[in-house]
Amino acid sequence: MLDRLQALHDAAIKGIDALEALATEVEPRLAEVAAARLAISKVSRVRASFLEATVYPAIEAFAPQAIAGLRSRGRERMLASSEHIKRWTTAELQTNWPEYRVLSKGLRIGMRARIREEQALLYPLILRLRKAA
Repeated sequence: MLDRLQALHDAAIKGIDALEALATEVEPRLAEVAAARLAISKVSRVRASFLEATVYPAIEAFAPQAIAGLRSRGRERMLASSEHIKRWTTAELQTNWPEYRVLSKGLRIGMRARIREEQALLYPLILRLRKAA
């Protein structure tokens, strides 16, 4: 369980890093931006499903309030991310690239913070579960 979650976190960070590098460009490289956004979306969906189906049920007895909070914040972030993706179509990226670069930075910061939060809370609980087994 821990190995899979670590791999999902690593994949998410890789996608965030790729998008961050692209966002430093003065002109948008639309195909690459779209690919990076898609990669981040896919790994985020897989990670959310894995957390809900496997991780949370296995460890929530150790810290029910903390897991409930993490779940709630995760849903809020996914909704915000969906709205961001919906708003920023390829045409919108092309037209308003400077604005996207600024807004995207905030989301990337939030995604990294979410991953750190998951690592700080979930990794020790997964290790605790291993020891209890």
